[in-house]
Amino acid sequence: MRFVSLLLFSNLLLLCFSPPLSAWGSHYLIIDRVLEHSSAAFAGREVDAEELEDFVSKEAGGLKEVFDGYYRWLEVKGAKRFKPQILDANVAKKRPLQEFLKAARLRPAHRFYSVRRLLPNETAKFGFVDRFRVYPYLEKREMGRYFFENVKGKKISVRSILTTYVDEPDWGMDHELWNIPEYGYGTQPFGNPRGESSKAPFHMLFRHENFFVKTFAPEMSTGSMLPERVELFRRLSEFAGKTGHPFWEYRFAAWVCHYVQDIGQPYHSKAVPSAGYYYYLKFALNSAENRAKIKKETTQIVANRHFIYEDFVAYGLYKSYATQDPIFENLKAYLSSGDPFLTGVNSVDDLLSKEGELAADHSPLIDSTIVKVFGKKRTTDPTYDLERDPEYEISGVVRGIDSEKGNELARETGRDFRITAQSTRTVLMLIGVYGNKK
Repeated sequence: MRFVSLLLFSNLLLLCFSPPLSAWGSHYLIIDRVLEHSSAAFAGREVDAEELEDFVSKEAGGLKEVFDGYYRWLEVKGAKRFKPQILDANVAKKRPLQEFLKAARLRPAHRFYSVRRLLPNETAKFGFVDRFRVYPYLEKREMGRYFFENVKGKKISVRSILTTYVDEPDWGMDHELWNIPEYGYGTQPFGNPRGESSKAPFHMLFRHENFFVKTFAPEMSTGSMLPERVELFRRLSEFAGKTGHPFWEYRFAAWVCHYVQDIGQPYHSKAVPSAGYYYYLKFALNSAENRAKIKKETTQIVANRHFIYEDFVAYGLYKSYATQDPIFENLKAYLSSGDPFLTGVNSVDDLLSKEGELAADHSPLIDSTIVKVFGKKRTTDPTYDLERDPEYEISGVVRGIDSEKGNELARETGRDFRITAQSTRTVLMLIGVYGNKK
C-alpha cells in the first residue's frame, strides 16, 4: 500500500501541480539594468528593424539547415517530446511566417511585430501599437507597464532590441501547444494545458530537486523543454549574425536571455522551496483526501510568495527610474555592477546547470525572508489568495515595510539578481553577441 501511495504521489504532483508563471515579470527592466554594466558599451549600436517574413524569405535555404541540425541534436540527446519539422524552403518563400512557426513548433497564431517597448518615463517617437496585438495574453492589471511604439522600417539600438524582446517568449509563442499533435510535445509534464500555465514546461527547469522528487516524480526534473528552447534560439541567433541580419541576431538572443533569466528566479528552479524530505514523505504517506488538501494548500502558499516577490521586484525596479530610494538603488546596482560573467562556465548547458543550482540553493532562504518581511497572512495562510485580494496593492505593502526588513529583502534579492545578471551577460557572450561589432 505504501508503494501504491508513492505512485499516487507521483501522479498527483505531475498532473495537478500548477505553478505561478510570472518568473521575472520585469525581464525588460532587468536586462536594461544588466546592460548598464561597463562591459556592455556595444549595446548602443543601431541596426535596421527587419520583418521576420523578409528574413525567412531571404534565408529560407539556410534556415532549413539550421532546423535540420537542431532536430538531429534533439535525436542525439535522446529527447522524447518532439516530432521533427522540416522547413520547406520553397513554401517559406511564399508563406514565411507560417513555415517558421511550424518549423520552430511555436503557437500557430503568434505574430512578430517590429516594436520598441518604452521604459518608465520614456516618450514615444513613433506611433503606438496596440499592446494586446503584441501580447494577447496581457492581463488588464498589467496594462500600465506595457507600451509599444512602431519601429517598422526604423533604426533601433541593440539595447532596445534586447530590452524589448527579452519578454517576447511570454507574449504567446509558448502558449497552448499541447493540443497540436504534429509538434509531438506529448502530455504536459506539469502545469495546465490551457491559459498562462500552459507554457510552464518551457519556462521552468527543476534540475536540482531532491532524491525523493527525482525518484517518484521524474518528469518534474526531466520534463522541462527550456534547454531545448535555448538551443534552438541560440542556433537561430548565430545564423542570423553570420548571414547579415543583426536585428534578428539580437532578437533571437533576447529570447535566449528570457529563458536563462527564468532560471535565475528561485521559484522557477525549485518547485517548493520550503519543502524537504519530510514534506514529500508526509504527502506520499497520507490518504488521498489529505494529499489533495496538502497539494492545494501548498500551491496557494507558494503562489502567494512567488507573486508578492515578483511584485516587489517589478515595483522596485520600475520606481528606480523615478526615485532615489536606497532600497531600489541597491536593487538596480546588483544588476549593473560586479563581475560581468559567471566563472567556470564553458557552454550554454554548463550555464543552465550552474545558474539553476545557485538559484535552487538560495530558494529556501529567499522563501523564508519573504515570509519574514511580508507577514504570515500573506505568505502562510492557505485560505488567502493574494491575487484576488481587492485591498492588495504592492506600493502600500512596500511603504509598510520597515527599513531593516526592506534592506534584508533587498540583500537577498540581490543574490538572485547577481546570478541572473551574470548569467544574462554570460549567455550573450557564449552565443557571440556580447561585444563590439562593425
